[in-house]
Amino acid sequence: MPGKAAATASAGLDVFRLPPGAARATTETGTGRQVLLTAAITVARATQLNSGRYWNQPAVVGNFLRVGPASRPYVILEKVAVQQWTPQSAKLPSPSIEQPLGVQFASAADARAWRADGLPRIWTSVGQDDSLASPQGYTSGFMQPLKAAPGKPAVMSAGYGFAGFYVFGHPMSARQLLTLPANPATLKNLLIRQYKDTGQVGSVDSYLLSAVPALLTIPVTPAVRSALYQLLAGLPGVRSLGHVQDVTGQQGVAVAVDSHWPGCGYQLALKAGNGLKPTFSSCDVQQILIIDPATGLPIAEELRYTRLPAGQSWSAPDGLFSYEIFGTAGWTDASPPVK
Repeated sequence: MPGKAAATASAGLDVFRLPPGAARATTETGTGRQVLLTAAITVARATQLNSGRYWNQPAVVGNFLRVGPASRPYVILEKVAVQQWTPQSAKLPSPSIEQPLGVQFASAADARAWRADGLPRIWTSVGQDDSLASPQGYTSGFMQPLKAAPGKPAVMSAGYGFAGFYVFGHPMSARQLLTLPANPATLKNLLIRQYKDTGQVGSVDSYLLSAVPALLTIPVTPAVRSALYQLLAGLPGVRSLGHVQDVTGQQGVAVAVDSHWPGCGYQLALKAGNGLKPTFSSCDVQQILIIDPATGLPIAEELRYTRLPAGQSWSAPDGLFSYEIFGTAGWTDASPPVK
C-alpha cells in the first residue's frame, strides 16, 4: 500500500512554491513613478509591429481556489493556458483557446487535507476559472466542475463577422487602434469613462492598474504604449516594489497598488444556484504589475491578500490568490492550432 508521499505523487499533484525573490508584499515606499516613466521611454523606442492574419495573445493564468468539505477546506492552484486569436478579416473566426494545466496544492497542509478528503480528482461544487481575478476574486470561467488532471487545448468560444478588439467598451479594428491618441490625459479619461459606465467598484488607481496591461498587449502604437505608462506614472497610489521575480522565476521591475475591499475571494459555486460565493467578508489586496526592463512590456500581474478579517487565513505563499503570466503577443500568418 503506497504511503502518503507516494499517494500524492501518483495523483500527479504537488505543492506550489514561489521562487526565491518572487514579488511579495513589501514595506518599501515610493510611488513607482520612475519605474513607469522608464518603461514609457523603453516602449516608445520600439518599432511598429508588422501585420499578419491573426494577432495571437498567449498567457498562463493561475487561481487559488478553496475546495473540499466545509468542515476542513483546503486551497489548490488551478492553472490554465489561454490563447486569444484576433483576425484581421471578418471572414476568419476569432477563437479563444484554453488548456487546463492541472492543479497544485497551496501548501503541504492543504495536501494533507486533500488526502483526508479521500484524494478527489474532481471538485463538483467549484467551477473552473480561466482568467486573472479581479481584486475581489471575480474571474471568468466555464460552468463545469474543477478537475485536477491536465486537459487538451479546446476552443471555448469563436466569434465570426467581427475582426478587431474591444477597447474602452467599443469594438475597434487593428487599423483603428493605430489612430488612438498618444496622450496620457485623453487615455485616462477614456478609461475612467469606461470605469463609470461599467459600474466598477474600488479606487480609480486600482481599476487603471488592472485595465492598462490588457491595452499594452494589443497592437497599439509604441507612442500609445508609452502614454499608457505615463498615465500610470501620474497616479499617486502606485508605488515601486523594485526588482522582483514573478511566480515562474522571470525577473523584472514591479509596481503595486494597495486597496481595501468588502466581500473577497469570490469563486463559482456550482451547487449554490450557479452563483458566486465570497470566501471573506473583507480584505486588503495588493495588485502587482511586473515589467520586463529590456522591452518595457508587462510580463506578469499578481494579486495578493495583505490583510484578512480576524481569525481568517490564506495558505498560499505570501497571500497570492491570482496571477497571469503574459506570453509574447504578435501578428502571425499561422492558423489557430485548434478548430
